[in-house]
Amino acid sequence: MLDLADEATREAEVVDLVIRATASRRTSPERLRAALAARAHHRHRRLLTEVLGETAEGVLSALERRYRRGVERPHGLPRGHCNRPEPVHDARGRKLRNRYRDVRYRRWGLVVELDGLEAHVRWLSWLDRGRDNSVALVGDRSLQYGWHETVDDPCGIAVEVITVLRRWGWRGAPTPCGPSCPVAPLVPSTDPLP
Repeated sequence: MLDLADEATREAEVVDLVIRATASRRTSPERLRAALAARAHHRHRRLLTEVLGETAEGVLSALERRYRRGVERPHGLPRGHCNRPEPVHDARGRKLRNRYRDVRYRRWGLVVELDGLEAHVRWLSWLDRGRDNSVALVGDRSLQYGWHETVDDPCGIAVEVITVLRRWGWRGAPTPCGPSCPVAPLVPSTDPLP
């Protein structure tokens, strides 16, 4: 994988190689880090180190990486937990399997699901409904986004996530990513009251 990444001409190729290799569990971020450290030179070392850090934190898709880098970080959101196993139990309390959420803000009961395909085939839509219903069954809230919103309106997503997090107790201070960012009005004022 590192040889292929060294030959890649685009950043997206390198990111895709790392995410595919680690998400498929053919290798781990730790093993790739060790192999990278053993090499004297790699033309994408900085990028590989960055992406391996993200995959070690649970980022398993390019869309999840885009969310973290375009929504969470630049807007000062708390870091959500990515793709951690959550047990699914039957009505008698027996564990059936694990479920993985794209991004979970556990303390505030919010799940962000990122759908990489803009439109699932109709016969698979029941999977999304089941996923969304299971969030509500445990008393949590869910927001869903796809590539379109994540790429074209990361600030709008940040506003929605901040709104839900605050409703459920988040007291953090978001940061606008630029002068026209709609997160700006959500930043607490530091001016003394008149």
